[in-house]
Amino acid sequence: MLDNEKMGVYSAAARLNAGPASLMFVVIPVFTPSRLPLPDSRWTPVPPSGVTGILEGRQLPSQDVGNMQYAARAKATLGGWDLSASYFDGFKPTPSFRLSTVEVAPGTSLPAYTPVFTRLRIAGFDFSTTFGKFEVHGEGAFKLVVSNGRDDLFQGLAGFNYSWDGLGFRWLDQITLIVEYGREFTLHSRPNSDILPPGNAPQVGDLLADNAFRNGAVARIQFKLTEDTQLKLTGIGDFDGSPSSYAQIKLTHRLSDKFQAESGLDFLTGARDSFWGRWRDNNRFFLLLKLFF
Repeated sequence: MLDNEKMGVYSAAARLNAGPASLMFVVIPVFTPSRLPLPDSRWTPVPPSGVTGILEGRQLPSQDVGNMQYAARAKATLGGWDLSASYFDGFKPTPSFRLSTVEVAPGTSLPAYTPVFTRLRIAGFDFSTTFGKFEVHGEGAFKLVVSNGRDDLFQGLAGFNYSWDGLGFRWLDQITLIVEYGREFTLHSRPNSDILPPGNAPQVGDLLADNAFRNGAVARIQFKLTEDTQLKLTGIGDFDGSPSSYAQIKLTHRLSDKFQAESGLDFLTGARDSFWGRWRDNNRFFLLLKLFF
């Protein structure tokens, strides 16, 4: 979650523009899963105490026509509102766990946990507009399980931006405040599914939980010191079950058109079985030098 970076995949896209509206269609012929931390990494959560079982190898979707992925997005600007609707038919990039049993000796069985990838159909929407210096935005998605999943979900997030300009300081150009709140609702659950459910209880199903906004908020205040230098203070709170939080202080400076330096601190708090608390021993200082080409 903290070192989330984009990864290239093979794809083909087509785009149609018509005045203030556009339509994009994307095909991804081969599924590429997210790269997860190595098993001995400090970013891999420790399995819950008292849990015994066998961790089997992950099951990737087969590379055939039936497992191709598709997405489309239509967007337009109407009466000062930026609007879009989207659709996705494909796989969740992080795995869930399927529970089964393995007989290790006559009359003796152990639970087996198999990482599998949920196929989803997702219908989404988003909007954005301004009221004076306030920019208001929101997005939502209906995530419906096709296979290897337990719950149909609605996930939504909304918030606002506000900027202060012309502050009269030579060392400060602009201040921007961003506040957002996200929530997740279960539309339909399959209680007899062999896919382990998510939640904040200390269970195997939480090890790869990837939604920090089941009931959470984020706030960021950004100081634009110059065109090349910015300071960001970010805080995220997860209130689903035992509260936990993540905070970051980051300074970014553009050295040239090709080089950018970033430095900062990460702080994680919460109980061991909470969303951010599972990484609470990983408070850190970081320094990065990025080359763009």
